[in-house]
Amino acid sequence: MRRAWRSALWVAALLGLAGAAHAATLSGHVTDAAGAALSDAVVSVPELGLRAVTRADGAFAFTVGESGTYTLVVRRSGYAPASLSFTLPKAEPLQVKLVTTPFDIAPVQVTASRSPIDPDRSPQPTATLSGDRLQREHTVSLAHAIQELPGMRTLSTGAQVGKPVVRGLAGPRVLVLEDGYRLEDYSWSDEDGPSVDAWLTDRVEVVRGPESVLYGSDALAGVVNALPAELPNAAGGSVTRAAAGVYGASNNAEFGTALKLEHAAGAFGGRLFVVGRHGDDLHTPDGEIPNTGFGAVNGETALGLRGTSSSATLRAAHYGGEFKLLEADAPPGENEEGGPERKTSDNRVQLGGHLLLGGLRFESKAQWQNHSLIEVADEPGGGGTPGTESEQFHLVLDTYQLDLLAHHGGTGELHGAFGVSGIAQTNDTRGPIPLVPDARLLNGAGYVFEQVDHGPWSALGGLRVDER
Repeated sequence: MRRAWRSALWVAALLGLAGAAHAATLSGHVTDAAGAALSDAVVSVPELGLRAVTRADGAFAFTVGESGTYTLVVRRSGYAPASLSFTLPKAEPLQVKLVTTPFDIAPVQVTASRSPIDPDRSPQPTATLSGDRLQREHTVSLAHAIQELPGMRTLSTGAQVGKPVVRGLAGPRVLVLEDGYRLEDYSWSDEDGPSVDAWLTDRVEVVRGPESVLYGSDALAGVVNALPAELPNAAGGSVTRAAAGVYGASNNAEFGTALKLEHAAGAFGGRLFVVGRHGDDLHTPDGEIPNTGFGAVNGETALGLRGTSSSATLRAAHYGGEFKLLEADAPPGENEEGGPERKTSDNRVQLGGHLLLGGLRFESKAQWQNHSLIEVADEPGGGGTPGTESEQFHLVLDTYQLDLLAHHGGTGELHGAFGVSGIAQTNDTRGPIPLVPDARLLNGAGYVFEQVDHGPWSALGGLRVDER
């Protein structure tokens, strides 16, 4: 099985690195409603993973290797985002005008259809959290960061552990993605949440309603997709950026810091992002709540190559920390050292690629994820040494995933995607308390999702077959 997955990873890499010979240039200008040039606007092409920042004269340029229809998205603080479709080859530059607005408007949803789509034409109710609204949510828990979105709540254990609730459903009925990659964890546990740090996320998309045709049976209630920022693009030149952030909270003496370094040169782009957090016990007017502190260190390293007709991204991410667990039936006056702790470690290696070929856009996603969950608590007086901590249970989940998709259309009324996906998973129970049995899982699926646009009308439909 490992040999087969190594072969699959090579296929994913080749899909990302293969290229075509002919290139087309897309250029344009971004202005405000009065026609004045807007600098520092972020311009992206989601289908190709391209991202650029407008110059002082509002100009931008991309090089794309295949003719076809794509989506251009433009964002700038203080202005309503704009999204428009364009077809290459295109002779004249694009002219994009942004209108000032105090509201946060999301111009594109990828999660709802596997391809960029205007939220107004989404087949399901959607919501997005991004920009300053997301950055203000410094919590280590993704679920806590998005709980104010419509239809969202949080099933939480303390202030830092939580899982998203969509229309009253949670756990394995809500699928959590990171940039389209599935996040596998122990969803049945109320003390284990999605392994994503909100500070590492650029945008979160939420789809309320079943998305099982696209993502499988565990997307019964909805999908939460945490999207990191696109890698920097130097547009043939070279650029290096560094940033740092610090936050604090007085109630629990919480503090955190983030360090980010980005570099791009030619076709290469890379990012190093590290986040550290620490918090003591929470306080209330009636006193301290024992055993509610935490500590976490999270981060990512991402490397990418972009050609005129292809791109490949390699990303390694880590999420982990120690979270003290508040017990509702704990003995009165129990000190901080007396309560249980949850130790979480999640490591992921992701390899993704895009290839434009013959009017089709091929997309590949391969991931290895190692998820570890340990609970440490005092040994009971009758079965061990009182006051001595020991491991209560230790669960390890290894997951291999592969998705291969082909997107078609864009120039006519019919467009969509079809693909196959596979999952191989092993669960290993290592601790003294066997909460769940050792298990192996194999899952294969094939699906088709199509959309027909005719004037103001759209019809969407799909078919999926799973074997588990």
